[in-house]
Amino acid sequence: MEYVIYSHHHPDHVAGGQVFADTAIFVGHENTAARLESGLPSNAARSDANGNGLLERSEAAGGYLAGFDSMDTDGDGSLSGSEINAGTQPLDVTYTEQMMLTLGDSTVELHHPSAAHSDDTTVVLFPNERAAFTVDFLHARRFPGTLSGYTVDEYEAALATVDALDFDILVPGHGNAGTKPDVRAFLGLLRDLEADVTAGIAEGLDRETLQETILLADYSDWLLYDQRRANIVGEMYDSLTAAD
Repeated sequence: MEYVIYSHHHPDHVAGGQVFADTAIFVGHENTAARLESGLPSNAARSDANGNGLLERSEAAGGYLAGFDSMDTDGDGSLSGSEINAGTQPLDVTYTEQMMLTLGDSTVELHHPSAAHSDDTTVVLFPNERAAFTVDFLHARRFPGTLSGYTVDEYEAALATVDALDFDILVPGHGNAGTKPDVRAFLGLLRDLEADVTAGIAEGLDRETLQETILLADYSDWLLYDQRRANIVGEMYDSLTAAD
């Protein structure tokens, strides 16, 4: 038996699976199935500034902007969820918390952490290889592009699911591979970011000043530090001030 496992519903992780439609069973979390059936993907919906349930060209960024013309099949200058997911094979099997798949003499474990980056993540554990594929809510010595609107407490809860697993090799969805200590190192980045921004807000500093002055120097050798540091400082400021 062959399987295609969806890590979560974002198009850069599920598009193109139709090539395996005749040979594999598609497996993912129950929230992934629901997300694929309803509206824009969550990372596109955050950019839907006018709230009309469509992603306009002026709202698109990153991969959505780069692939806009190919996805806009009706040529109306906006993307619907069905257009974005047109190349995505629906799931055949879903699970809620945990699932085990058998591959010959080996087993693969699926684990669903609590929401961070997305609410439908599947962590894939390969016990024999002592490797965990953790996808996009966890990076190994790499700055995240976005916190996706989730708090550090929510990330900590999701990371705890990974930290409880028995593995040596960490395989995120992007960037470096790593080892198990990188799970706690990534949480350390988020906690330090939160503490520094909280202290800056208490001093009355504005968003732009914090982006310029919070350098997170202990993490300056991580991938994409120069490109992403200011953005996540700004996101943390927005998150902490929105809660006030």
